[in-house]
Amino acid sequence: MNIFQHLLVPEDEPCIRGVFKDLFEGRPRTYEERWRTSEGKVIHLEGLSVARVSQSGEVSSTFCTLRDITERKQASTKMSPSGYGRKRAYVKHKRN
Repeated sequence: MNIFQHLLVPEDEPCIRGVFKDLFEGRPRTYEERWRTSEGKVIHLEGLSVARVSQSGEVSSTFCTLRDITERKQASTKMSPSGYGRKRAYVKHKRN
């Protein structure tokens, strides 16, 4: 399966290509990406990837751990407007 065609949200492709580049140069990476499920829902993932290197020193594969952080992202989005409301209330109080 090609993740770029089937899973990854197109706007995240440049970031993930950068992750692959770093992995093949021997640098582990942490990153966030979005995937589209088979139902069309977008989920947010946090990833940690490292290259697996053969005895000859060549990258043979990658080892990736992905964690679903969709709820955390949704919670932080919901908190933003309330933070704005508190700031606005403070400014209004300060004017009196």
